Amino acid sequence: MLEITICATILKNLNMNTMLASDDENQLMLRLKQHCIVLSNDLNTQYMEYCKKNKINMDLIQTFLAYCSHDKKNCRILSGSELKNKFSRETDAYLKALMNTCAASEDKILISDSSRLNKTELENHGLELIRKAETGIGKSLNTFTKYTFPIVLYEIKEGEDSKELGKWLGRILSGESSFAIYDNYFGDADNLKNFRKYILKYIPKGADITIITTETQDLKKEEIKEELKKDGYKDWGIEVYLAKSKKDSHPRVIATPGYNIVLDRGLSTFGRGGKTFSSMLTIEKNTAGDWYRRKVGAKIFP
Repeated sequence: MLEITICATILKNLNMNTMLASDDENQLMLRLKQHCIVLSNDLNTQYMEYCKKNKINMDLIQTFLAYCSHDKKNCRILSGSELKNKFSRETDAYLKALMNTCAASEDKILISDSSRLNKTELENHGLELIRKAETGIGKSLNTFTKYTFPIVLYEIKEGEDSKELGKWLGRILSGESSFAIYDNYFGDADNLKNFRKYILKYIPKGADITIITTETQDLKKEEIKEELKKDGYKDWGIEVYLAKSKKDSHPRVIATPGYNIVLDRGLSTFGRGGKTFSSMLTIEKNTAGDWYRRKVGAKIFP
């Protein structure tokens, strides 16, 4: 979940009752609601003034503010002491409130279609401007689309930075407490290294991890068991199940109660020497309640 600030240019075209919204409005509101919307009392006042000045439906903004005031999980209203007044020289009171609120948020992301906002200028002040056209499924990858789901068949190219891919997935993993990892080649030397370096480091200590893998001609279950006895794994509750055949554990998935992360090449996607192998990535929110955690095969660890 990101902390985002939303410009009135976006809000004026949204319908908070998504059942009555157009398809585009419905999709955008649902995607915005995946994140924490950041407001301030000053910005709330300026939203109303902006509506009056530009003859925008006041009911729409009032409905939005009412939603924010009641949703403590997905909305945060900043206190006056949290605002740094970074944009004190801004002469437009609305833009001043908008940018100061965004600057005080954790992720400093501003969703706006205002022609008065210059992307380069905002970036120079540490803010990321994302236009409405850049927020949808299948659009160019940016901070918003990286953490707004679903992400379907995103191409990871050969030779990309493995560390950056780890950070991307790590932010998602760090908010979860139970994990199921399906990878037929989990115990391969490169894959174990990738697991420790790019996955395990982001999983909260004390979390439960279920691993489903297979035994191959070059990879024996005793080697997997010996590896997991090492001190580097002691902070997690790890169980390993050995499937009878590859087809029983075929999906290369990292599943949690909140998300299903599908890597076409599994842990080998992280490649070697800090550079990725080509692969496809799909991330979906797990809304079914009964998340994907089939304990296939015989338990071999602990």
